[in-house]
Amino acid sequence: MAASGALLALLAAGIALRFYRLGDENFWFDELWTAVVSDPSLPLSQLMRIWILPDVHPPLYYLMLREWRTWFGSDEWWLRLPSAVSGVLTVAVVPLVQRWLPVVRRPLVLAAWLAASTGGIVYAQEARHYTLLLFMATAATLIATGLAHRIARGGSILVPALVLAAVTTVLEYVHYFGVLLTAGLFTALYLFARVHRDRAAERIVLAAGTASLLLFLPWLLHQLPHVNDKLGGRFWITNNWGKTLPELAGYAAGRPAVFLAVSALIAWPLLRCRGCCRRADYFVPIASIAAVMAGALIISLHSPMITARNLFVTLPAFYIAGTAAFGDLERYGGRWQPVFFLMPVAVIGLCLATAAWRINNVSNDRWRAAADLIVSMPGCDRGALPVHFFPREMYAYYLPAGYRERVVRLWVDSPTALPPVAFKLKKQDCPLLLWSGHIESPRLAGRWLERLGIPPEQAEIRILQGHTIILDRERRRAGR
Repeated sequence: MAASGALLALLAAGIALRFYRLGDENFWFDELWTAVVSDPSLPLSQLMRIWILPDVHPPLYYLMLREWRTWFGSDEWWLRLPSAVSGVLTVAVVPLVQRWLPVVRRPLVLAAWLAASTGGIVYAQEARHYTLLLFMATAATLIATGLAHRIARGGSILVPALVLAAVTTVLEYVHYFGVLLTAGLFTALYLFARVHRDRAAERIVLAAGTASLLLFLPWLLHQLPHVNDKLGGRFWITNNWGKTLPELAGYAAGRPAVFLAVSALIAWPLLRCRGCCRRADYFVPIASIAAVMAGALIISLHSPMITARNLFVTLPAFYIAGTAAFGDLERYGGRWQPVFFLMPVAVIGLCLATAAWRINNVSNDRWRAAADLIVSMPGCDRGALPVHFFPREMYAYYLPAGYRERVVRLWVDSPTALPPVAFKLKKQDCPLLLWSGHIESPRLAGRWLERLGIPPEQAEIRILQGHTIILDRERRRAGR
């Protein structure tokens, strides 16, 4: 009873933490992109052509948020609220699926773990699609595991297979890595049906999985020509598995070391119990994780788009396998049974504590701070405000009216001749020569000054939380 009470408390705290200080932090780069892409004032055709098609994500989240903004506005709290709500639904879907298709022996452990998930809480406080991705991935993985239980018992799987196909189709339109999870889950189910020699289940799973993937094909074919510049290694995200895997482990279990410990606990019953590897709550999660990671590795050889948050689709499978292992350790732990009974509480508590620490200690006020600095400088209430590379709408988001309209986007590395506005920068009253958001690079400042023909000693370089702001030193002094 004490362990159950602690799990319920952790579950409630995890849900509450998703709403704690939800609107306190300013948007960071990715959230600003979301704010720009979901702007309901833009005509839908223009939104698709300029923003959604050239992006590397499917359109469902942006379109949903666009409609949301017509009702609730666009400040930080309201734009992040759908993510927080998706986090709550991620927890709520456990008992819903468990009543229909039994998944694990201790669903309270699974629900509490999902509620306290470090990655789930951190991204529930961002205006991005990763919490919706986690919600849909959780629903799909739960249904797939419950469906496998039915296969093992020889029950009918047609309805669950159709529901799974519908859920995974939605998942694919939330994020491209939903396609990897769809392929992984249906591959795992097909192999599970073969292991249990259920030919009818094999055919149903194969048909449902194929239908789900084919339903995403029209969008894929429509968007691919628009993202050629982001394929084949031409993208700002770089593959770094040495960073991605520890980061993913931290999102899953609070600390990479805890993730490794839980992975070892999952391996223990598989090695000790001959029949465990044929069980649905081990087979489907582990096989699907293996398939997703193999697909991600193949993708990483051709396009650098692998990040820990893209691999969120594997978290529900890890939690299901971990919950199954905790349950088996409790039953077969002998004199260590009390320890194993309380172990989920300790692991889940650590996940929650890590998420709470991150929320209270990670700041994202860089874009507003940079905008406030520029607004505070004499002379910048008139003239051009040059910015580097990223869409001008992102720089303008935290600028007041009267400033937003004067933002001019320039590309330092452009091989073409500089536009006339660049040379007017040396004559205007505002000391701003360039604002480079999300890039902290003195080298970039040097290249820009060289192109403008301004001696480096005449410039003042301000590095502000990842932003590079280049000022004319003489005009900066004169304005004081």
